[in-house]
Amino acid sequence: LIELDDDAFNVNPENEGSKVFYPGSDMADMVKDQLEFASGMIVSTEYLKRLYSSYNPYIEVIPNGIDFEIWDKLKKPEKKSRKIRIGWSGGAAHEEDLKIISKVIPPILTKYDNVEFMFFVFFLTGQLTRELPLLE
Repeated sequence: LIELDDDAFNVNPENEGSKVFYPGSDMADMVKDQLEFASGMIVSTEYLKRLYSSYNPYIEVIPNGIDFEIWDKLKKPEKKSRKIRIGWSGGAAHEEDLKIISKVIPPILTKYDNVEFMFFVFFLTGQLTRELPLLE
C-alpha cells in the first residue's frame, strides 16, 4: 500500500527534489514501478486519484485533516511552559511552503517573547537554513 499527497511527476524546479524527480529520471521510473506493483494507494485529493489511476486502479481518497471526534478526546499533556508554540512539519517537497512563512517568523519572535516555533523537517537546503538561522 502506498500513500502519496503530492504530484511526484511535477516537482517544482525550485525544489531540491527536482534534481532527481523529473520526467524520464530513474527516480520517476522507480515511482511508477512502485505504483504499479502496490496492492493499492491512498491519496489526498481526487486530482491525485485521476493522476495516478493509469498506474494503479485501486486508489482511495482520504483527504488530509483532523478527525475532531478523536482529537478532542485525547488527553492533553500538562503544559511545562507558558509560551505559545507554533509548529510546522514537512519534507523536501514542502520546502517552498516553509519559505513562504519564513518571512513572518522573525517579526513574530521580535514582537512576542512568549512565542516559540517548532520545526519537524525531513530535509532542508543550506540556503533556507541561512535565511532562518533559528533552524540551524
